[in-house]
Amino acid sequence: MQRVIRYFKNDLALFREYYQNGQEQIDNTNFYALRRTSLITTLLLAGALILMFSTDQRWELEAPCALVLMLHLFLCVALHARTKALRERPSLIRILSLFFLLSMLTLAAYLSTYGMEDAPGVYFAPFAIVLTMIFILPAWQSYTALTLTTIYFAWMSATVKDTFTFQIDLTLAATTLLLGMIGITELYSVRLKEYRLRSELMRRSSMDALTGLMNKTTVETCARSYLEHYANKQSSALMVIDLDQFKQINDQLGHQTGDEALEAFGEALLRLFRSQDIVGRVGGDEFMVLMKNIEDPEMVIHRAEAICEAARETKLKNLNCALSCSIGIAMCPYHGTDYDTLFSTADEQLYMMKRNKGKSACQAIA
Repeated sequence: MQRVIRYFKNDLALFREYYQNGQEQIDNTNFYALRRTSLITTLLLAGALILMFSTDQRWELEAPCALVLMLHLFLCVALHARTKALRERPSLIRILSLFFLLSMLTLAAYLSTYGMEDAPGVYFAPFAIVLTMIFILPAWQSYTALTLTTIYFAWMSATVKDTFTFQIDLTLAATTLLLGMIGITELYSVRLKEYRLRSELMRRSSMDALTGLMNKTTVETCARSYLEHYANKQSSALMVIDLDQFKQINDQLGHQTGDEALEAFGEALLRLFRSQDIVGRVGGDEFMVLMKNIEDPEMVIHRAEAICEAARETKLKNLNCALSCSIGIAMCPYHGTDYDTLFSTADEQLYMMKRNKGKSACQAIA
């Protein structure tokens, strides 16, 4: 129990982080778990009802059990029939997952007491432990569902069974509660480690290893997705940024100095833009920024000037002269509303600036 309490205290915040950030994956897992368990439970309950109706022994005593089984059978059939319709309603899937878990745990407790009045309810423990691990619910919901149904099982046993059998059931209930909590905690720990590993792999695969910015594939995917949804709702600006004469830095000072320049410039870009903006490296010395939700076009000019200033202030030990950059900008929806059009326009502006060596990058933007 101390281990459960320690895990509960130390990892509750991490469980919450996992449940919030991995919500899409969790909803998919619960959706398929709901479909499979409702189908399996439907078959099991139907078989139990057929067996019960086919025997004449103790029908009077088993009638309440039959009624409970029929009600749960109806629930399972309804859930399985409607799971496809629930596919696009994740909030309802979460509610039904919790409801289905509570319903099945309550049924297991009922059948282990009223259905087994003369014997210990040995079937409750495996059902309770397994069912609480099938669905991915917030930790407190899993703990609460297991605790309440275990108490219900013990209370029902005290009501219908003799003292000796009740004592056995009470021991089973305490063991079920302990093992179930440990199992839930361990399972969440494994899922959390798996989630962290997957998140780290996804982060690394989406990031440029040198600068820490988004790589070309990721930045383009994010930009396309944003423009598809918000191009006609919000103004935005796409910038293509290129470091001037970067090839000479690599040729004269070496690739290590060039890498240091790219890394320093990437850090400067991260500082200059908001967390909601999309910032990435799309080529050797070429970067791209998509500024979202632009309320004032002057904001774009000021940010471009800040980029040029950041490039000039970049200090490298082997670089005696200041870095400079050229910037091409395309405004959405003025220059277009799709990624390809905006990037092409910004790229043309960039190379026009490259040819205009007499002006600073920031002068050419204006």
